[in-house]
Amino acid sequence: MKFLNGIWVKRLGNILNVASLAFIVWKLFNLELKISSFHNSWPRLIICALIAQIPAILGVALNSRAWQFFLETLSKRKLNFWEVFHIYAKANIGKYLPGNVSTLWSAIYLPQATA
Repeated sequence: MKFLNGIWVKRLGNILNVASLAFIVWKLFNLELKISSFHNSWPRLIICALIAQIPAILGVALNSRAWQFFLETLSKRKLNFWEVFHIYAKANIGKYLPGNVSTLWSAIYLPQATA
């Protein structure tokens, strides 16, 4: 199947990545935060958010390294860590898309169906 080869798989993966990130950003904007309460603390908020990402990034990197070791053991060849890291990170983001779509569907359409 030509569809499953090369550029199409990459494009589909990129589309799913963008859709996942857009959904996350959309959900964050729908939290109805009172932005005015942050007017003097934006620098602290940004610094705290960046510092909080360090353990998450390290966790993904360590899990990627474990996955790389597992794949190298099975395939008996050396793999590039950054390629494994990119695939693992994208898969980690993309795994939430089906659950988020079903949650959104149930929040919008189920109340209408029961009314």
